[in-house]
Amino acid sequence: MHRYSSIAISGNPVAGKSSLANRLSAAYGWSRLSIGDLQRQRWRRQHPQGEISFEDWWRSTTVKDNMEVNVLAKSTIEKGGIVADSRFCNYLDNSKCLLIFLTAQLSVRVQRAKSRSEYGSMGADELEQLLARREQDELRMGRLLYGEDFDYRDPRIFHAIINTSLLDVEQEFRIVDSLIKG
Repeated sequence: MHRYSSIAISGNPVAGKSSLANRLSAAYGWSRLSIGDLQRQRWRRQHPQGEISFEDWWRSTTVKDNMEVNVLAKSTIEKGGIVADSRFCNYLDNSKCLLIFLTAQLSVRVQRAKSRSEYGSMGADELEQLLARREQDELRMGRLLYGEDFDYRDPRIFHAIINTSLLDVEQEFRIVDSLIKG
């Protein structure tokens, strides 16, 4: 029996949320929920030819759109047996759901992004600007959703904050596994 019935991972863009969530899901046999994937599915349905970038599309989504996704995520996560990556974890019951925040130096995140096909052939400066803008967009949306003082990076929300700059996924997994097992 685990201390928590679900795990929710938040963090900076390209800090390793999906990689850790996939590893945890495989280890525990829990289902995987990615808010980013849900949003990307909506984007692809609306723009199957990619005529607008995901970044630009997401920036134009409404508070209502984002709240609907969060309500769906909350109901799914609270059923238990879920590993989720979700930008906003403040709405989850932290007595039942282990809340983790991943961070990494911007230069490390830029290097990781370079290896992803979704970023094409963007250079380091362009990726740095894109990731910094995404973080600001996410902060803006969080404030629209939860009030002007809200910051999704607030350490008081989380059980643990993990700097992934010098860690691999196995090391991150062991940290979270120790917390899950209590």
